[in-house]
Amino acid sequence: MIRAISVCLRFIPFLLLAACAFGSGGDGGISLPPAPPAPVGPPAPPLPAPLDAGEFDTPEFQAGGPGLTNIRAVAAYEQGLSGEGVRVAVIDSGINFNNPDLDDNIAPESIDIIPSRNQLFDPNIPHGTAVAAVLAAERNGEGTLGVAFNAEILAIRADDPNDPNPPTNGNFLFNDIATAVDYAVDNNAQIINLSVSGSDLFTPALNTALANATSEGLAVVLIAGNGGSAQPDNSTLDFILNGQTNDSVIVAVGGDPNFNIVSGSNRAGSTAEVALTAPGSAINAPFPDTLTSIVGTSFAAPHIAGA
Repeated sequence: MIRAISVCLRFIPFLLLAACAFGSGGDGGISLPPAPPAPVGPPAPPLPAPLDAGEFDTPEFQAGGPGLTNIRAVAAYEQGLSGEGVRVAVIDSGINFNNPDLDDNIAPESIDIIPSRNQLFDPNIPHGTAVAAVLAAERNGEGTLGVAFNAEILAIRADDPNDPNPPTNGNFLFNDIATAVDYAVDNNAQIINLSVSGSDLFTPALNTALANATSEGLAVVLIAGNGGSAQPDNSTLDFILNGQTNDSVIVAVGGDPNFNIVSGSNRAGSTAEVALTAPGSAINAPFPDTLTSIVGTSFAAPHIAGA
């Protein structure tokens, strides 16, 4: 942890930015000898090339809805930040590898964690594609723009292969999610986006896997869930209250374009100290190919993971 004498944290709606201000007072009239020169070290690495805000006022930027505007994404883009060099694991229902908004941002180690199925994508379960697009849709002049449009997506499909009639967001067994988390750690992910939760499907195996991920330095974004309850889903709540989070976990609560919590989103409840609200409604994303208006904490999470 880096500690500073005076640190001012400034919260901007949906996106947390840190600004540091160091005060300097008078010396009371005492003359001090000049300090010795500081040792000369290697030059600092160059900052990314800055980008003009006007470059992002495009149909592609606007097509996804107000989410990017609401999290002040352009403020990061103007500093040259785009997610480049960061690998984010999207543990979900798989990703459409042929979607032109994602095809260049998918890591070659992407996998179906169920070996017997070995199918990276099912068009009838488009949830993972939409999550990945919100997070990292490419800046290519078509479709939508992801929050971190140059990030690399490690897509890990983990939905239940034995569900004969899965919903469009898939059903999941949490031991499979635990295996997927371990795979993300072993394959150099730096962030895990887990837009999956449950009320009664928590397992110690998942707790152990998430604790191992955070101990290895990964940041993990979990969802509060969509029941409109005062507390997050049990799977998220249990890990935050009883697991080893290592200060590396954020709980995503869904917000609307007017900066209010979406009525259907679970609240942060007992996880409030590690929760953020992010756009969770009025979002347009490929589902799996056609841009569709989507709602839910599943899509608040990739706004946070991308940021």
